[in-house]
Amino acid sequence: MSDFKEKLAAAKESQKELAETIRAKRREGDRAHYDSYRFRHAHLAYCLIRGRSLRQIENKNREGNKPNRGEILRWIERLFGEEVHDYAKPFVLSNEDDIRIPRPSVEGEHDEEALRAHTA
Repeated sequence: MSDFKEKLAAAKESQKELAETIRAKRREGDRAHYDSYRFRHAHLAYCLIRGRSLRQIENKNREGNKPNRGEILRWIERLFGEEVHDYAKPFVLSNEDDIRIPRPSVEGEHDEEALRAHTA
């Protein structure tokens, strides 16, 4: 299995563990707001790296409840490493309402043409 696929699998497992932590805290009566915030942004990072757009992941947001793009980038680096973080950064920090990161290939090579077009 390629390194990138292994990181995707590890990220998914991390999401499952965090979801279980949130469920356990809610059973105990704790609202687990901070963990829910972490889960949301980790989930966004995971889905964006897999090639989904932000609108496909969250098609509605209440006023003032937009995702924190800096937090998404921190999760991308934490889950997938610095190289993927550096690739994703111009897409995530763009001024566009919708974020879409062209999916890296299985070998970990990135879409250089899309990156050049986005940073130009």
